[in-house]
Amino acid sequence: MNAKASERRTGSTARGRLVSLTLVAHDRDQDTRRFEIRRKTDGVLLGAVEISRIARGNFQSAYLGYSIISAYRRRGYMTEALQLILRHAFRTLRLHRIEANIEPGNEASLALVRNAGFTREGFSRRYLKIGGRWRDHERWAILAEDWRPSKRSGSRTVSDRPGRGPAGA
Repeated sequence: MNAKASERRTGSTARGRLVSLTLVAHDRDQDTRRFEIRRKTDGVLLGAVEISRIARGNFQSAYLGYSIISAYRRRGYMTEALQLILRHAFRTLRLHRIEANIEPGNEASLALVRNAGFTREGFSRRYLKIGGRWRDHERWAILAEDWRPSKRSGSRTVSDRPGRGPAGA
């Protein structure tokens, strides 16, 4: 089955104080879940977050990726979206570990994961090709037992099944 055939769109949603996450694609071949981040007050698209390469069995882990439109940076939206996606990863998907790989100069992203409770685990030389150049990355991870949900987000769990989000979703 190709990736296109394995993607499906859903309406599953998680809501926080500032943002909502909506599961927009679930690629079974890559075992990836992609979410849109939208502002709660008016539904404006702010960015995206995804959990990818979900490994089951003895691993129970996945990679985290995220981006936010530059006009909406440093307003707390990604902080809350990260809490929502971690809640989904640890409570709904029952994962044990989430890993994020970040370029060393990306101070905002490093602060984001550090403040969410991630631990720096290492340095990967020439880890990812971006813009035609191999770039170094720092490896950060958080374990389910180390994650502490933010009291401020008021978040609710995302469902992986279409139409099974929180009440009113």
